[in-house]
Amino acid sequence: MSPNESYGSRFAQAVGQYLQENNLSSLGKISGRILAELAQRFHDNERKVKRQKVKLASEEEWVKEIESDPVMKGIDVRQELGKCQFWCKTNRKVCTRKLFTNWLLKCDRAVGSSYDGATSRPKIEQPRRNYGVNTIVPGWAMLLRTVPELNFSNDEIDAYCALEWEELPVPVREKIVKVA
Repeated sequence: MSPNESYGSRFAQAVGQYLQENNLSSLGKISGRILAELAQRFHDNERKVKRQKVKLASEEEWVKEIESDPVMKGIDVRQELGKCQFWCKTNRKVCTRKLFTNWLLKCDRAVGSSYDGATSRPKIEQPRRNYGVNTIVPGWAMLLRTVPELNFSNDEIDAYCALEWEELPVPVREKIVKVA
């Protein structure tokens, strides 16, 4: 019997099985009382099947299964289990398997590990362009205002930003080129 079948179709199969076991060809030869008993037995059996819980793997087997899953590559599952249990204890929660699974999916991976099912593309660094003192650096005025290593006062920055690139003193252009 498949769990996807309806209750009625499973009952019809049980009646058909009863007919075969008792060498009967049709329901006409079954009394109403027998049919009612058969229906009651079937109903009771269905309730027993629903009550039976699927036996869960032991915690150790379950942790080993999680550790072997490629999705969890780069995660120290046992350490995270300890963290989750501690968090649950301090927050008066129960550390269920569902809660721990969600915990694992949100935790950070070890540096250097990668997950093949990543949803974002790796960042490609643009090659750094070498600027010369006579080549205009795009956004040089913004660099003057935002890069503290240039060591200019606000008044100097305002004065330099009022100039064109070619009008900037060569030492200032050299500093901008170094950070660009």
